[in-house]
Amino acid sequence: MSIGARSQSAKTYLEKYYESFAEASLDELVRHGLNALRDTLQQDKELNTLNCSIGIVGVDFKFKIVEGEELNQYLNLLDNVEDSTQEEQGQAPMDTEEL
Repeated sequence: MSIGARSQSAKTYLEKYYESFAEASLDELVRHGLNALRDTLQQDKELNTLNCSIGIVGVDFKFKIVEGEELNQYLNLLDNVEDSTQEEQGQAPMDTEEL
């Protein structure tokens, strides 16, 4: 994973969750990688199909680069997990509906 100058926050994230990686599915592993990568971004930036790509390789999986529209399925995992991660940490997700 290429994370550049802001790598400490990504390292911290990966160290926090690394014990779960051995039993994780491909989607979960990619989600963890994207969460770690997202932690390195400046506050006004978001991961999207224009600034991110994923390389996947495994014992029974030939190297594959995921980018463009195919990447959206993995980026969408971030949106689905953000609220549940906040709940795990004892925080309620922010209500964005107008009153």
